[in-house]
Amino acid sequence: MRQVTLQNDDHQIRILTSRQELEAVEVAYRMLSRCRQEKYFRYGGRHFALDALDSYQVHDYDPERSVPNPARARQRRTLLRARQQLTEAEAAYGQAA
Repeated sequence: MRQVTLQNDDHQIRILTSRQELEAVEVAYRMLSRCRQEKYFRYGGRHFALDALDSYQVHDYDPERSVPNPARARQRRTLLRARQQLTEAEAAYGQAA
């Protein structure tokens, strides 16, 4: 067994390994890559329901499929409201004149 220690300014990470043929840098890289993968799978499981996949079936991508953008829909509604308010203001101005 050997210990590889990574040290930042005030933080240490100790890694115990039995891999004698790897350089310390390679051990640290592999261990930190593994930590990143585990964190991603935890994040993905919470936000993308990775565990809820019901099959391994693959569907072809349809380039003709239109996917609505929710931000554009909000902007469209805001623009429609502004145009309605402008029409009402013009009608009120015409009545006052």
